[in-house]
Amino acid sequence: MSVSATVDGPWQSVLLDVLRAMHREGFAARRTFDLQLARKSLRHGAREPRPHHGTARFTCQYLVLRVDGGGRSPGSLVFHGFERTTRVTLLPPVEGELEQRLAAVVFEALEHARAGAGGNDVA
Repeated sequence: MSVSATVDGPWQSVLLDVLRAMHREGFAARRTFDLQLARKSLRHGAREPRPHHGTARFTCQYLVLRVDGGGRSPGSLVFHGFERTTRVTLLPPVEGELEQRLAAVVFEALEHARAGAGGNDVA
């Protein structure tokens, strides 16, 4: 089962908060997909179609991180950022359950990232 949270804040800041918290607890993350980097590799540049956000400048970011720790994969993290809102989804590994320690670390970091901000939800 996956768990998600939405944070009022730019994806770069939210990502750094989560990565720092995970590192302190012995988790490592490897970027397996980065939408902005994938876009840069396209040859058509500005002529490419924009996603549904409809902005003239491409501001959306979608990242997938594989998390490792303790010799096994406790899960994956997906970050979807648009302007000043970031949705973070924690996915369990294919072969098992979501590691509760990882979930606790990630959601503690998200609480720190959104301290004082309104309009946040956890699902």
